[in-house]
Amino acid sequence: MGHKYRGFREIPEQPLSPGGRRLPATPYLTGDLTAIRPAYLSTLLVALFYCTCVPAQTLFTHTRPWTGARPQLAEADLRPFYHGVASGDPLADRVIFWTRVTPDTVDGRSIRGEWCVATDPGLEDLVQEGTFTIEGETDYTVKVDVDGLAPATTYYYSFSALGRDSLTGRTKTTPTGATADHLRFGVVSCSNFQAGYFNAYGRLAERNDLEAVIHLGDYIYEYANREYGNTEVWDDRIVAPDREIVSLEDYRNRYSTYRLDSDLRHLHQQHPIISVWDDHESANDSYETGASNHQPGDEGSWTDRKEWSRRAYFERLPIRETGNRSIYRTISYGDLADLIMLDNPPGGSRGADLGR
Repeated sequence: MGHKYRGFREIPEQPLSPGGRRLPATPYLTGDLTAIRPAYLSTLLVALFYCTCVPAQTLFTHTRPWTGARPQLAEADLRPFYHGVASGDPLADRVIFWTRVTPDTVDGRSIRGEWCVATDPGLEDLVQEGTFTIEGETDYTVKVDVDGLAPATTYYYSFSALGRDSLTGRTKTTPTGATADHLRFGVVSCSNFQAGYFNAYGRLAERNDLEAVIHLGDYIYEYANREYGNTEVWDDRIVAPDREIVSLEDYRNRYSTYRLDSDLRHLHQQHPIISVWDDHESANDSYETGASNHQPGDEGSWTDRKEWSRRAYFERLPIRETGNRSIYRTISYGDLADLIMLDNPPGGSRGADLGR
């Protein structure tokens, strides 16, 4: 299939594991084809579009170009896979693989592409490969549930479309039985783009000793620019759209802003993610019939807004499709642990947000 790996370097060995064994170095896949920045570098050149803008052409994140807040340049070398790659919901024999193809123009035609999974970062020892077809209905996102994999195994994967290859991602399946004697996860939550830089994501991406990263919710925030966060970084951390997000296109654009952050892109490229939502994926303090940050008179139907936010979440996260967009699921790590993922955001007896 002609896949070529992109963004490969070695990272040093990690400290001794709880069992006393030193964990071996494994490939770290960089998203910008350059060396990793120092851990304390505070500035971050965010590769973000507002529905994507590069010199001499207009790109799209949905069916029309963004005409809102001032655009910044994206990393054109990643074209058309500007949002990188991701994997998630690992099981012993399968993993969800994700990417997004950003077409130069939107003309209603579908896009065909290829994917592959291998045991080496050079993508030479292929174990699975296939094709996909995407359309604007899914905002040109790709999700493939690849089975037939071996337990407790590191895999590398890539996509190809429009004559280009994506970055190469790294993932890992879960163990079975009594084969694992310890586990280590990264745990993150409450990632407000306008509150600060995503350095924590970048540091997790540099590790090679994690089974997965667990995101406990508030992957995005719904507020308008300069409304909630850290005033010192507002000018550097502009989100799209400029207003509070309420429609499907709004939610898609907000995810685009986040997923073009280089630290978050590296995190997804390096580790599988297991995620649940909280309230800000829809609106602050949300519950079954509304939210404290939803005003029906100005922002329309809460039922519609909740459904649009759920749809965008499933489009943009490597979460396994259930048919009803439920996030209840269990991911077992052999006999050692079960991760029981619940839909239980704040709201107490008033009910729960996106899953209700």
